[in-house]
Amino acid sequence: MVQSILVAEVVVGAHRRSVNAERVRELAASIQEVGLLSPILVRMVDDWEFHLIAGRHRIEAAKLLGWTTIAAQVVEMTAYAARIAEIDENLCRTELTALERSEQLRERKRLYEEEHPETVHGAGLLAAVERRAGRAETPAPGEEPPRAERFTANTAKAIGTSERTVQRLVGITAGLTPEAADVLRSTPVADNQRALAWVAALQAAEQAQAAE
Repeated sequence: MVQSILVAEVVVGAHRRSVNAERVRELAASIQEVGLLSPILVRMVDDWEFHLIAGRHRIEAAKLLGWTTIAAQVVEMTAYAARIAEIDENLCRTELTALERSEQLRERKRLYEEEHPETVHGAGLLAAVERRAGRAETPAPGEEPPRAERFTANTAKAIGTSERTVQRLVGITAGLTPEAADVLRSTPVADNQRALAWVAALQAAEQAQAAE
């Protein structure tokens, strides 16, 4: 349902990416000329707070224009689903560097596997071993809940890419130390997937020096 809500009532999560000031100015100019063509996406929490899912730059453009209200699509959504939707929106943006995409995908993987632990590599084998050892009951035919699709397949469909691309990008931050990532973040290497993968493959002690 689209409705007009107060800009001041929109809660922006602390984990959201920083805004691009130039893009906000450009968006504000466009909105001033043709209006807000797409409402922001929010979910209501505790019947009074609107938590932003998508549209951070639109909110900032509205503030720049001095708006007190903004058109919003208000949806019912769990915190998990909202965070996944937010990450997917980020991943569909073209201005993300390879490092930023890798970090977003790593976070999506963590959330997805927490929500669907049966998709974690080896979970099926562990369950079978526990049933064989008598530590878990064997479900009757038809009683076992449907298994969620693997993370790479779910993500690839959500953001319109290949599973192999998802695997490669997730692998970067899986191996890259936070210190090396911080060094590389503001350099051209942050958007060089091959170079990032090379640094990530090094031992932790070697990564900071290699990044420098």
